[in-house]
Amino acid sequence: MWPKLVILCYHRVKNYKSDPVNITVSNENFLNQIKFLKYNAKIIHPQQLFDSLKHRQNLPKRSVLLTFDDGYSSYGETMQTLIDNSISAIFFISSRKYKFWWDVLSSRLLEAKTIKDIDYKIFNKLIKMAGGNFKLEKELDIKALSKINQWKIEDPNFPYNRCRAYKIIAKKMDEINPYEKNEFFFMINNITKEKRNFSYLFNNNLIKYHTIGAHTIGHYDLANLSYENQKEEIEGNKSFLETHIKEKVNVFSYPFGMQYNYNDDTINLVKNNFQFAFSGFQGLVHKDSNMFELPRFLVRDWSKNEFQVRLNKFFNI
Repeated sequence: MWPKLVILCYHRVKNYKSDPVNITVSNENFLNQIKFLKYNAKIIHPQQLFDSLKHRQNLPKRSVLLTFDDGYSSYGETMQTLIDNSISAIFFISSRKYKFWWDVLSSRLLEAKTIKDIDYKIFNKLIKMAGGNFKLEKELDIKALSKINQWKIEDPNFPYNRCRAYKIIAKKMDEINPYEKNEFFFMINNITKEKRNFSYLFNNNLIKYHTIGAHTIGHYDLANLSYENQKEEIEGNKSFLETHIKEKVNVFSYPFGMQYNYNDDTINLVKNNFQFAFSGFQGLVHKDSNMFELPRFLVRDWSKNEFQVRLNKFFNI
């Protein structure tokens, strides 16, 4: 029985108001999770995994590797927190210049006590274009906002129409090919031109300690794109990262990460540009695992006790 590795997939570590897609871990829970791992597992360096796969070497029992997807502005703080705890991780960075649309919807639609007039018009138009027939609440009190900020997109119930709007807009965005001219996509991406912060890529102390990986330019569902568009997304992102960190980028993770989110074209492009690739479906990793579809386990905002239960289940899958 070869020892199996659990690869954990984090996204954003930050204290937050709303997190409808349920990918953010609070600062407190993150610290509790990594402290638990330090005493109850063997956190490995990314190079240990690469050596294991290349040379078919076994890993220590209860090995865990930490990875982070998307490239949020809070990554500088997260990287430093890990360094303070002697943990090296992989950070997969999407190089989109402007804020992700799901974060725009969270801040402008769910977290705003009063929706700005211009945003209100845009959101109501988007609702109609997505097939909805309802009006948004323009202004809400603190109690209502608190309820909205606890709502998750998988919840079938909608405490307010703002939540209903988020879900149908998100569903519409999932269906759109961003490389085809589309008014809906254009409107979403022009609500704000707030830029993302990539300053951590210029901090050598952070970059040298961790491994930087590619995650495409725009974080789109690659299975919906042509070969040429996939090539632009993958190779453009790789070039951006290598220019900034001044070294080769050899690892990649598929946006959204399920096997229906990429195809044979994707895998061929990835094999031509990288040595390893990470997916988003669950599974344990061992020395004979497919180096271009490494499974991972998504981590949510779990307390220490819940995290312990989840981790034990991961190792027993």
